[in-house]
Amino acid sequence: MSVFASGGGHVVVRENVSSLKRQELAQKLRAITGWASLSFDKDGILRLGSEDSSSGSQSARDLLVQAVNSDNYIVVDDASSRSDVAFCRVVPARFRTPNGTKLRAYIVLIDFADFRQLLGNDEARASFDVGWGFLHEVDHVVADSKDAEEQGLLGDCENHINVMRSEIGLPLRVEYFFTESH
Repeated sequence: MSVFASGGGHVVVRENVSSLKRQELAQKLRAITGWASLSFDKDGILRLGSEDSSSGSQSARDLLVQAVNSDNYIVVDDASSRSDVAFCRVVPARFRTPNGTKLRAYIVLIDFADFRQLLGNDEARASFDVGWGFLHEVDHVVADSKDAEEQGLLGDCENHINVMRSEIGLPLRVEYFFTESH
């Protein structure tokens, strides 16, 4: 990936993420953060914009600033309709630059198709969309937060995400625990 060699941004989307899906993710992140000019540039690099915002979630803005300034790279990959990804998942990786340097990275796998199948009222769907899924995985990387390990709990990660939801008046998640179905 050329962005690693050029010293570009630390949050990027892979080439396999269509323009439409990039726009969808950026639009959801703009709604959450209140940053009207947040976007992915032509090279797939997340650009936060430069404006201050009095709307949106300050905690979400802080998380994205930490992500783009991190020593780690976060790479968004389209995992739509993959059976090993339910909504989103993050996996560790390493990239080698042309000069042989190994860079620590995390791949955020997003199943955009899963988010299109959600049913519920508008507020509930607004509090769980591709933007929230992405932020959840970024929180794992940036804050080294953990998910709940037993039923009835939220875990550190969803507690952080709930703060963001609260800041913009969305419904809060009361439980985050999953088991794989086969």
